[in-house]
Amino acid sequence: MQSQKQYIYSVILHAPPHITAAQLLQLCRREKADLAMGTVYRNLSALCEEGKLRCIETPGIPAIYDTTLTPHEHIICRRCGSVRDVQLPFALDSLLTEAAGEELTDYSLTMGCICPSCRARAENEK
Repeated sequence: MQSQKQYIYSVILHAPPHITAAQLLQLCRREKADLAMGTVYRNLSALCEEGKLRCIETPGIPAIYDTTLTPHEHIICRRCGSVRDVQLPFALDSLLTEAAGEELTDYSLTMGCICPSCRARAENEK
């Protein structure tokens, strides 16, 4: 029998990238209607600690969970909350390690923007 953590992990692996806990709960409840939000948060936390997920925390929006573990950055629309991956053409971790003078264990870079869809909507509302 599959544990709740295994089930949640299998759902998130097949979910759209950059999912919130609330979105994940909706997907999980398709098969397990009685699953509680606390269970989802507890297992997401455990999966992050195990290094199977990244948690992207940005003030003003719910935490976003990412299954892409290779180094990359994120750009988040400040209006709609959409998230996209950004691949820089250079190794930012090396530059940050050099600037900090310390061997970094991790870093997080999240950039804010107004996405093209939100900009177009704003233009149409004028």
